[in-house]
Amino acid sequence: MIFSFLMMLATLSMPIWAIVCAMNLVAVIEKVHKDKEYDYNVFWLTASFTVIVTVLTFLLVNAL
Repeated sequence: MIFSFLMMLATLSMPIWAIVCAMNLVAVIEKVHKDKEYDYNVFWLTASFTVIVTVLTFLLVNAL
């Protein structure tokens, strides 16, 4: 019950996670190019990408 609610919530918030992932990817690329500190952006990039991949995997597994 709780897991299905969390999956529904994650699925509905997928556009937000995609925007977070894209913005942090661009920020990391810019900061690597300029040799700046980018730990904060890497954390959010990893977290958002993990949520996106996890939700898509569970949706594909449940569809089969």
